[in-house]
Amino acid sequence: MTAPLLILYVTDGCHLCDTMEDFLKAHEIAFHYVDIASNDALTEEFGWVIPVLKYGDHCLTAPHNYDTLLDQLNLKG
Repeated sequence: MTAPLLILYVTDGCHLCDTMEDFLKAHEIAFHYVDIASNDALTEEFGWVIPVLKYGDHCLTAPHNYDTLLDQLNLKG
């Protein structure tokens, strides 16, 4: 069984988004990058809480606790 796709909702110029992207890459976690600036509905939904990680039916919003994030995503081996 494959894990649900992890989606990272971000926007340009967001240092928290950059930090989250770097964290995911450093832990070799595959994700789909979505810039909310190109979608008015996403901007309205997530504009104040980015970065947002969507994993299956769950959304994890900022601020993130990186010490527990892997456990929250059930990706820790």
